[in-house]
Amino acid sequence: MAETPEYDAHHTRLEVRLIEAWGKDMAMTPRNYAIDQQPQRQDPEYGKSATEFGIFRVFAELLGAAFLLAVGVHFLTMPSEPDAVAWGAFALIAILLVDSARHLFRISTGKEKR
Repeated sequence: MAETPEYDAHHTRLEVRLIEAWGKDMAMTPRNYAIDQQPQRQDPEYGKSATEFGIFRVFAELLGAAFLLAVGVHFLTMPSEPDAVAWGAFALIAILLVDSARHLFRISTGKEKR
């Protein structure tokens, strides 16, 4: 493609092709579009670590729930152990699971505050 006098050196090859295909008024030239120069606010959660989000608390609650499940099953299967301890452990498991799900939901929606 030979450059003609109306196409300066500041036009890229794509712009020259667009100018030839669509005409000078329809082509994407630097004066037809502007780059947004407004400063952007930084995401407040940018750079936060997993500890700052509190994800390890959720893992600790799940680990505690697994331990309580083992304790509850042990107390239910042993005839000499009281069943009330097992049902108490199962109630604590339910509380821990609800709390960890609530905490995960708050982390994922960005509503968790430090």
